[in-house]
Amino acid sequence: MTGDCDAISVSEIMESNFRFNLSLEEYARLCHRSLSSFKRDFQTTFQEPPGKRLLRKRLEYSAALLRTSKMNVTEIAFESGFEDVSHFSRVFKERLSVPSPMGWGDEATVRARLAQGFAQIRLTRRMAPMRYPFSPADTVEFFRQYYGPTQKAFASLDESGQAALRRDLVELQTAHNIATNPGTTEVAAEYLEVVAVRS
Repeated sequence: MTGDCDAISVSEIMESNFRFNLSLEEYARLCHRSLSSFKRDFQTTFQEPPGKRLLRKRLEYSAALLRTSKMNVTEIAFESGFEDVSHFSRVFKERLSVPSPMGWGDEATVRARLAQGFAQIRLTRRMAPMRYPFSPADTVEFFRQYYGPTQKAFASLDESGQAALRRDLVELQTAHNIATNPGTTEVAAEYLEVVAVRS
């Protein structure tokens, strides 16, 4: 991080640090300003609030990384200054009108998305072992705590609904658990491999 607003403008501070997960208070501190002075000077410089510009800069940077880098989505989210992947996915979809990544498992959806710009599209369904060093019940808790779609599903339910969903998921993980070591979970998960050649 860089910062000494005695010599560097608010613009330069933002450009140098937007990839870091900093609060507006921390940006103000880097600029040797109070929060209110920072917001006022920022508005004067950019004609928009700092939070809005910061989000836009991060989205533009992450979109460029998605196009040009070999990093995965998690790496791109953190590299772009987002505090977690679920927040990144949500705002990326909302602001840039990006279709849900869940559709990439549906062959018709994939073909429709790649219809323009690709001459050859090869789709193959494959299986991958998903291994977790904890029991089926703890695996459900792991997804509940760290996986965005699971978090969203639980958040949409009341207490009794959450209990029922947890019970169903534990039963599902247990029924499909092929692990031979006690206290661990291994399930075979299907995914769609997509290989496309630009036209």
